[in-house]
Amino acid sequence: MRYLYLSPHTNNQQNHHGDVMLFLHGYGSNCYDFLDIARNLRPLFPNTAFMLLDAPEAIEGNQSPSDDSFQWFSLADYDATSPDIVKKIAIVQNGVTKAVPPLQNFIDITVTQKYGYQPSDIILFGFSQGAMMVLDAGLRKNYKGVIACAGMLAFADDFANHYTTDTPVLLCHGKLDDVVPVQASEYAYMVLQQQKVNITLCLSDHAAHHLDNDILQAIIGFMRNEI
Repeated sequence: MRYLYLSPHTNNQQNHHGDVMLFLHGYGSNCYDFLDIARNLRPLFPNTAFMLLDAPEAIEGNQSPSDDSFQWFSLADYDATSPDIVKKIAIVQNGVTKAVPPLQNFIDITVTQKYGYQPSDIILFGFSQGAMMVLDAGLRKNYKGVIACAGMLAFADDFANHYTTDTPVLLCHGKLDDVVPVQASEYAYMVLQQQKVNITLCLSDHAAHHLDNDILQAIIGFMRNEI
């Protein structure tokens, strides 16, 4: 799995490893998608490293090896305009079930063994399909935090059989999102509240399927105050 690693802005000798924030991009993107955001966060959190990951699969129909478009799992049968929410959830459930174990293996081997970060040092950030990944992976183990933007919780209706965690979670979503409806984060928020998870919800009035300044400020506030 290809990744970019930005070392901490300053070296805290008393906490050599500090924290690390992993970025998981959305469907059809790559590890450079959030590089500017990581660079902007870096001086605000000088003891935090940033690791931006490529999903392991080339996007469906990608015939060019030079086309850096990747997916965490297939969305060939996912129709954003379809009212069939049951089918959408089933596609996400099947996808994360297959894709999360390789991600967890990467965290165990590269993030923990190579770089020395323990789960309690790791913040998982994901957007869209990446948010679906970090919500699933991040609620199966106690990480420092999970930030999920424009995603959904795959097994929200069967929480107890899939998740057990004390990980703080921030959900962000644009109310104008026409790719992943905002109701997905609202429902995840309700479920996580019921499960007594330390959960924060940020809904942006003006954002569609992207991050705007309101969401970025919520991310900064969560990193400063909740984790």
